[in-house]
Amino acid sequence: MTPGASPQALLDVRALSKAFGGLRAVDAVSLAVHEGEILGLLGPNGSGKTTLFNLIAGDLAPDAGEIYFAGRPITRYAPSRRAALGIVRTFQLVRALLNLTVLDNVLVARLYGREPAPSVSRARAEARRCLEIAGLDDRAGRPAARLPLADRKKLEIARALAARPRLLLLDEPAAGLDQREVDALLSLVRGARAEGITLMIVEHNMRVVHALCDRVVVLSAGRAIAEGTPARVLEHAAVVEVYLGRGDPPVRPLTGPR
Repeated sequence: MTPGASPQALLDVRALSKAFGGLRAVDAVSLAVHEGEILGLLGPNGSGKTTLFNLIAGDLAPDAGEIYFAGRPITRYAPSRRAALGIVRTFQLVRALLNLTVLDNVLVARLYGREPAPSVSRARAEARRCLEIAGLDDRAGRPAARLPLADRKKLEIARALAARPRLLLLDEPAAGLDQREVDALLSLVRGARAEGITLMIVEHNMRVVHALCDRVVVLSAGRAIAEGTPARVLEHAAVVEVYLGRGDPPVRPLTGPR
């Protein structure tokens, strides 16, 4: 265990900051994600949620702060090294390999990521299992380019599962989905947790947040302004103020357990 890292946290983010010119997109944010939980990351557009995901995944380097994963300092690790440790993410705009079949998209992920399959045949079998979990097994041979949005989002999660994550970062998985498709997404995410995966979700759909998240952290103008259970945090005066568009509230102590 590295000194200073929380022994209870799978992911421990400490005073993380990132600026673009004069804009502080993430401003001294600290949070922890515990093994087996689902943590929601909320906030209006431009509050720093996706930037924070990019920092955790290694797509951006922070200006200040530290990131620990399973007690290991990873702040300066490349994205590929973080993926090998089990940090896997999806994107708000799905990034499927459109010239490949649905199965081959997942096969590629199973050949890389954490603990790659020892052979192509083994990887293909495990990729099919991920498609079954995602409800896409009957579309395995279809070109990814021909999938509707809801199925592309499922494919994105199937690929993430194939990389064998310990921590899965989902960026607005319910965006653009209807109620039936959201129900399928809820089942898929619950199934991922049942497989032992810890999740962190950026989401604006409050039904999804209440249904899935054990805790939420709310960002405003790059700062964490509230933390706790969804029911408690979404009644927090500062959070209501942000979502009703009354401007950025002053920084207030985080609520709820850490």
